[in-house]
Amino acid sequence: IEEVLSHVVLRAMAPLNATSAFISILDNQNSIVTVGKFGIASEISESYPEKFTLTDRIPITEAMRERKIVVVNSLPSWPQDYPLLSEIPYPTNEASMVSFPIERCGTPIAVGTLFFSSKIFINEETSIFIESIANLLALYLFSPGFLQGVKTGLPSETHASVAPERGLPLSQRQGLI
Repeated sequence: IEEVLSHVVLRAMAPLNATSAFISILDNQNSIVTVGKFGIASEISESYPEKFTLTDRIPITEAMRERKIVVVNSLPSWPQDYPLLSEIPYPTNEASMVSFPIERCGTPIAVGTLFFSSKIFINEETSIFIESIANLLALYLFSPGFLQGVKTGLPSETHASVAPERGLPLSQRQGLI
């Protein structure tokens, strides 16, 4: 999943200055659990819980419950609407976060989150683009290959080329695209 997220950040959302992303899925206990990250420093990641309940007031649960795109344009400070996050420092240069539901058969079962270095304002075109990315992520998340990868935890192969804008290695599949 990290390979797919890297492609979303480095290619698809690069014109909007995307910096990092993560995906969380709804588990059997109605908790939202992070299953993949890209571009998020470990010290930032470790300061946040990896699991939330649907009733927690945070952007990812709001996106899933309300089935809508949620935008936070106040980073590095969290809005008071999200008390669980407002107490945790967010020491990055990112200015915005966008969370969006990922659905399967019309039911939200996962949520994608992207971070940006500039403020993001959602118009109809951007909304449709994000929904398209959500649909592609749904296809990947619920493919047998992803489910097998979650069980085995095997790392993806990397290709010798790099993403010129970020200097990061591309996977073999990304190199072909």
